[in-house]
Amino acid sequence: MLNSFSSMKLQTSILSCWIHSRLALYNPFFDMNKDKKYFGIDISKDVFDVCDSNNEYYQFNNSISGFKKLLKLLDDTCICVLEATGYYHVRLAYFLLENGKGVCVVNP
Repeated sequence: MLNSFSSMKLQTSILSCWIHSRLALYNPFFDMNKDKKYFGIDISKDVFDVCDSNNEYYQFNNSISGFKKLLKLLDDTCICVLEATGYYHVRLAYFLLENGKGVCVVNP
């Protein structure tokens, strides 16, 4: 458990740096392909909304169970694009990377 806001901010910054270093290894924009399926993800404290490249909409709880439900939709060629929203995006980005999915975190 984190003891203070500054320690949470530091841990989030460290994790964010790790995620961005992993993204440097795999940049989906260098390999744009019409056969890839893209997922735009808008994440908030309680839920995250997902829209795929076929304009299909989904909503999941911002929790591990919601992450697992999203994972079932994704194949090996998909790219998930998340907005860097405070620290809410960090757990999902980390989860997707750990499960071998393409992730791109963009600044608003």
